[in-house]
Amino acid sequence: MWIKRIMLFVGGLFVMSLGVGLSIKSGLGVTPISSIPYSLTLASGANIGITTIIFNAILVFLQIPILKKRFKSKRLLQLINTVMFGYFTDLSLWILSPMPGLPLDVNFTLLIVSMFLIAVGILIYMPANIAPLPGEGVVEAIS
Repeated sequence: MWIKRIMLFVGGLFVMSLGVGLSIKSGLGVTPISSIPYSLTLASGANIGITTIIFNAILVFLQIPILKKRFKSKRLLQLINTVMFGYFTDLSLWILSPMPGLPLDVNFTLLIVSMFLIAVGILIYMPANIAPLPGEGVVEAIS
């Protein structure tokens, strides 16, 4: 049972990261949760995977003062998600790297496909119920 849940979770994260990679390759925008890491990448020249890991790790650690005694150690599993998602984003961009510059209509199609892949990734990983991504975790902690 756990193996199936872990496989669904990891598979869902990869599908989501492929969607993020396609949105970056389209040149027409990125998902909200990837916008800050992507902006940091553009400003600093750092790797998108590293900026994703750093940004999401900050979101995990922000949950500690928000939740105080209600912070459960299970929430630290989000750090594993963070590393996997950052790595998968880099892997997705590497897989997509041979893709040349494309016309606007094709880039628009890539953006639409990226949104679909992100939604499918969420649909796959959420039922595994292992740990939320840090963006969702911090919103949950605030609420």
